[in-house]
Amino acid sequence: RFLIPVADGALQPFSLSMGITLESLDAGAYFVRTSSQDEAFALSLFLNDTYRPSALIQVGSQQIQISSDAEPLLTDQRYLLSLSIEPNLDGSGFGLIWHLDGREQKRLEVEVTLGEIAGQGETVIGGSGGFNGFLDEIGVYYRDAEGNPSIDKGLFQTAMSHTYGTKLIYADSFEGDGFAREGVMRAEGDIEFGSGMLTLAPGAELLIPAEEGSAFSIELVSTERIRIRRETLRDGRSLLLSFVGEDPDYDLRLDGLSGRITAESVSFEVPEGAWNVPTDQGIVLEPSDSIRFTFIRIVNDKVTPLSLASILLVEK
Repeated sequence: RFLIPVADGALQPFSLSMGITLESLDAGAYFVRTSSQDEAFALSLFLNDTYRPSALIQVGSQQIQISSDAEPLLTDQRYLLSLSIEPNLDGSGFGLIWHLDGREQKRLEVEVTLGEIAGQGETVIGGSGGFNGFLDEIGVYYRDAEGNPSIDKGLFQTAMSHTYGTKLIYADSFEGDGFAREGVMRAEGDIEFGSGMLTLAPGAELLIPAEEGSAFSIELVSTERIRIRRETLRDGRSLLLSFVGEDPDYDLRLDGLSGRITAESVSFEVPEGAWNVPTDQGIVLEPSDSIRFTFIRIVNDKVTPLSLASILLVEK
């Protein structure tokens, strides 16, 4: 059976995901190969010579190889490997997105003429020249909840659900055009969704529910100095934070800000060596309160928009 969705001879948007655990690292080993009966379209996922997931896409006589640019895979570790393809409406090519464990690794546009494709074909998982390891899931997502053709915009939620199970409260990597669950997370002010980012303009606010006993993690995307300024909660209690790069003339990257919420306090963890962390970092919270963050990005002493890559809220 051909895994790729086709309607009236036209390639449809889809996300192909696999849960894999490798027992050995073998360059060139295939995960899956699927091709249409007429050989108009074929897709192979494999491990390249740097042990990164890669795709070989054949459109007619053209072959296109695209690495995920993810970190090299390791043995004895479970990964959720996902490739999404979204064809252009005029058949002039497609957008391609690589995800590893629900986190976007690469996004690009491929220019190629997409002709008519047969809806039938065959698929080989592993097989001769295949990978050595375990496959615990494989699936193709091609329609959203309303039944419209779509790539999977909930891969981060899926990956985090596998990791945390029923302890997961909320996970969002902003692949869609809104928050993954309405009412759980919200932002105020000038915000923008797109390309796996939530961008907050200066003065925009992100509100995170302060559920007692939960822990949160925010992944920020920036190569500039970031300041998180003081904000006051609705009942007058305040959250005191001011994270500024150690050297104002040197660009720093903050890979993650994580913390824990209890009925008594909010505590934070910051990557070691990345920031000078002030000692004032706790407030008293009731379970019904929300934490209000205002993110400010400083570039050459000017305030610019800041992008967030993911939000995670987990019970402890």
